[in-house]
Amino acid sequence: MTDYFERPEMPGQKFFRCEQMFASLTVSACAGMWRKENHERNKSHPKCMRCPIGAVHAGEGDANLSPVRGTNTCARCGMPATRLVSKHLCVSCQNREYEWIKGANAKGRPPVKMRPLAPRCLQYMDGRQPCTIKRHLTVGVSELMLAAARDARRPSTARRDRSAHDKGGSSGESRPHDDRGSRVFDVLRADRKLQG
Repeated sequence: MTDYFERPEMPGQKFFRCEQMFASLTVSACAGMWRKENHERNKSHPKCMRCPIGAVHAGEGDANLSPVRGTNTCARCGMPATRLVSKHLCVSCQNREYEWIKGANAKGRPPVKMRPLAPRCLQYMDGRQPCTIKRHLTVGVSELMLAAARDARRPSTARRDRSAHDKGGSSGESRPHDDRGSRVFDVLRADRKLQG
């Protein structure tokens, strides 16, 4: 619980004790730092990134507070990268994709340890807005789910339709994913192949 107080020298200004910054801040200053860090990627206040109190002060209590939000995390391998190619893959994973397309690695031999790449589409809810991610070459639906968690502005969770090839599932059966009692977002048809 956040306790608010006023100072006699600054009447009308609400202050609170920010444990992340080890300081007493005004609500407006907190909101401004949160917006700069989360929207403009200023990187001057890294402790404000994904802060739930700052999100409420900025009027965005339903902001995406995922640990991968706004990071350069590769959607395929899940590792942090210094840069992302096409805002999706690290350089290493992109090079492996080029080898898959060519059918040969740097030595001229076919890639052996590479998992097969296939087109996939993920439909999810970014807050209340339906969104779709389509990629022509992916290793699995988890790649698209990580990209959605990294890039979505609002919270998004996944519900995957279970198909006949999934273990223990019958065709068309779906089960919602419950995120510890929070809203269950209707994320539809997570592992459908693109139709062209």
